[in-house]
Amino acid sequence: MKEIFIKIEGRIDMKKWYSMSYIDILKGLNSNLDEGLNYIQVEKSKDAYGNNVILTPNKSSFMKILLKELIKPWNSFIILYIILTLYFREIKLSFITLGMYSFILATFIYFRVRDQKGLEALEVLNSSNVEVVREGIHENINIEELVIGDIVFLEANTYVPADIRLIETNNFKVNELAVTGKNYVVEKFSAKLDEDELEITEIGNMVFKSTVIKQGKAKGIVVSTGMETEIGSIMKAQLNRDKEENTFLKSVEGTLNKFAITGVLLSFITAIISTVLGMNKREVLDSILNIFFSAVPFITVIFFILVVMIFLQREKKKGIEITNLTSLKNIANMKTFFLDKKGILSKDEMHINKVFIDNKLLKMSSSSSFEVEKYYDENNTKKEDKVITVSNSNTLERLISISLLCNDATYIKDDNIEKGDIKEIAMIKFGMNNLLYKNELQNKFTRVNEISLDGDKKIKTTINNIGKKYRANVVGALEKILERSTHVLKNGMEVELTKDEIEVIKEGALDISMDGMEPIAFAYRNFKYNPSLDENIESNLVFVGLMGIINPIKEESYKFNTKVVELGLNPVIFTDENKISAKVFGKELEIIQDYNQIYSGIEFKYMAEHEVKNISTKENVFSKLTEEQKVMIVQEHKKQNPHIGILGSKLTDVPHVSEGEVTISFGEKVSNILKKITHIYMKDGNINNFFEMIYESRALINFYKKVINQNVLTSSALVLSMLLTTNINKKVILDLRQLTYISVFVTFLGVLSIFMQYRKDVFLKEDNVNFLSCNEEDKSSTTFFFLKGIFIGLIAYIAYTFGIIKYNEETGKMLYMFSIGIGLAFSPLNINVNGKILKGFLSNFVMVLNVVNIFAFMTLESVNYKLYSFNMFLKEKYVVIIILILINYLINIVFRKENKKEEEMYMYY
Repeated sequence: MKEIFIKIEGRIDMKKWYSMSYIDILKGLNSNLDEGLNYIQVEKSKDAYGNNVILTPNKSSFMKILLKELIKPWNSFIILYIILTLYFREIKLSFITLGMYSFILATFIYFRVRDQKGLEALEVLNSSNVEVVREGIHENINIEELVIGDIVFLEANTYVPADIRLIETNNFKVNELAVTGKNYVVEKFSAKLDEDELEITEIGNMVFKSTVIKQGKAKGIVVSTGMETEIGSIMKAQLNRDKEENTFLKSVEGTLNKFAITGVLLSFITAIISTVLGMNKREVLDSILNIFFSAVPFITVIFFILVVMIFLQREKKKGIEITNLTSLKNIANMKTFFLDKKGILSKDEMHINKVFIDNKLLKMSSSSSFEVEKYYDENNTKKEDKVITVSNSNTLERLISISLLCNDATYIKDDNIEKGDIKEIAMIKFGMNNLLYKNELQNKFTRVNEISLDGDKKIKTTINNIGKKYRANVVGALEKILERSTHVLKNGMEVELTKDEIEVIKEGALDISMDGMEPIAFAYRNFKYNPSLDENIESNLVFVGLMGIINPIKEESYKFNTKVVELGLNPVIFTDENKISAKVFGKELEIIQDYNQIYSGIEFKYMAEHEVKNISTKENVFSKLTEEQKVMIVQEHKKQNPHIGILGSKLTDVPHVSEGEVTISFGEKVSNILKKITHIYMKDGNINNFFEMIYESRALINFYKKVINQNVLTSSALVLSMLLTTNINKKVILDLRQLTYISVFVTFLGVLSIFMQYRKDVFLKEDNVNFLSCNEEDKSSTTFFFLKGIFIGLIAYIAYTFGIIKYNEETGKMLYMFSIGIGLAFSPLNINVNGKILKGFLSNFVMVLNVVNIFAFMTLESVNYKLYSFNMFLKEKYVVIIILILINYLINIVFRKENKKEEEMYMYY
């Protein structure tokens, strides 16, 4: 028998199934309506098309993650260092190092495991069971075992297990939000469709994997499984994205690797120098251990990790969950971001503000009355001054009644319960304001049948019993209703719908759109009998009027353009409203100007490819785009700059959202799968929270660069001074205990001082701040800090040499430790471009505390030198002490021109 289905690039062409009768499909797939497939056919189908599985990125086990971490250079070198300190019985140092190392390693592993949590959300697509018939026997199987050709039985409150062509239906209704992005219930049927090309929203005789069955029962045949289903094609983009490395952790580990490798190289150099100088093996080893410990930024990394953890917790309290640390770096570097208007810039609600009826445009004068804003009938010389209400306007009463009868939303004012489409909820509220109530009307005029909203038809119809007659109440897009209408209701009378009347109606719709509202049309048709759904019910309609419905802009959105300018960002906004309303919205927020154009998905469909690509990167607002068109626009922007962020709230947003370097889901009603697979989840969709997160991330990366540069300064000062002093006395100047104190406590207070300087930026504790910009790399500042460290090390070396020559070796060591400690205590001053002290009180306080810490340390160390108490040392050498303090202070506040370049990179816009 001739095969009916067609393969396109390895995928069965879904668009052919809906245009064939189920009998032909059964024949083409060698299946049987009553018997189903036999087990030989099942195995053949599995071999040909695979299991019914949505692939997810492979999750690494804990042991695999641990082993991958351990083989990295910084881990290997630190483990070797700990082993050596244990071998030579430096027990305290071993445990201090082991504690710091374990904390860093455990944190990295925790975040690696945490990154994979989102993958668990995808597993729901492969779970649950379904009833099938095979070899005439009904059985329940796991949906993974489904194959093409299986006969399946579907029932309410379950997920559709595969893409299925329906054979029999019984009041069968499905919510296809997962694959269409449209959150409404669609009634399904089994009859074939004759159209050649239909959008997925128009295919009424098929259901798709992951959609939710809301009502009824059905029987169908599986025509597509696994990654070849519609949801599978959506998830392919996510599958590719999840192969990305956590670049944030990679960056931190890269820093550790660089310092560790540098430490090892310097240790080898030290070993060679020490051996040449004739030092004994233990002193050579001490030199090596000292140099390596000085080079590795234990405290810096630990401190930064703690700041990141606090940052994540603070964001979580604000309703922001950062599920992947990569987003911290990526959102700091972001240049362009994409978002939908609704839910972010506008409220997740709608209001009705204007009405067009009887050739008049009405605006609300109160919650239950209207006044005429514009007359369209030139022959009407009698201008009405009266207030228009449902009590004196039959047309207005009919308009509102249709909006309530053809309505499936739920609104309970006292309990603040809202369910369903926000447009329909707005109509219920509008009716209540005009003393017309949905429940009362639907109980009085019972619904006997309905025609669900269906794809490009863009209209919805209910048939209600009106006394002894029946009425079809129709709601939807103006152009679709006008082309089905033959009459218009004017002042309670049905009159013929002429071309002139149509032009007047279109002018009214245009005026509504110019006010930033979406016009929704209403019509009806009377029947003396209960019409069958097989009839062309949605024809010969009587046009009633229009409602102007608006999606109100959030208050905080009016500062949107100011914030994006301050942050240096380029926003691209997708909206579902018409072009005119979209332009009104864009101009209201000052996102676009008069010369900007709004392009719609329909226009893109008929443009040449090069025209579409050219427009994609030049405009900022687009209307009614398909998901494929959104993907194309994002990809064109990525060619110019890869640093993009994308916000989404629906599962169907996955293809274009997955193109982002940083991905954000938002809203309490967001798809759980989308929430888990995006980098960031924002609970309330507040645009200010989004901007603040960008600001804080940039400040956090800025702080990270500062503390790494601080570690460069500390390491270079310690390493150089120890190498030089070793060359003089052929001994290790600092024992491991002394080095640990300086490397841990002095460094910690130095980093804490820097943090106090930037904490208000990292945790955004100030209102009305200008937002920071950010640069990826700043090599010149690192060189500057290295040179400053060299100067501090040289001063300590000179102090040591002076002490030995002028006094004795003990005095030289005391002067060395004091000089290196004071130099490092003052080192946070280098983060200032100008000024003699730090900007904040707390940062200065911590810096002074560090100076006091050095004096306390020297007091403790004086116990080791029997010739001195530190008080005596201060009295005898106070001139030298003062000179060392002044020199180290001056070194840290002068020659900051190079550092100014770094500060300018974070200038305010």
